[in-house]
Amino acid sequence: MHELGVVLNMLDTLDAAAKRYGVSRIASVSVDVGEMTGIVPVYMHGVWPEAVNGTICAGSELYLSLIHISEPTRPLYIS
Repeated sequence: MHELGVVLNMLDTLDAAAKRYGVSRIASVSVDVGEMTGIVPVYMHGVWPEAVNGTICAGSELYLSLIHISEPTRPLYIS
């Protein structure tokens, strides 16, 4: 389950940005997740509450949008 690692990395980035811009609390986080990443949204939602405990994101909501891949738009050549 690499979702915990992804969430922890996100929290590091959010914490650094919050310090840079003088933000004291983050109420919600929105993330677009590509379907080819292998991330399972339900697992990210599952680890979120415990991972954010004691951070600037404590009590925040996590909003995930799954981005689907589309077929390539290149011509198909058949010989």
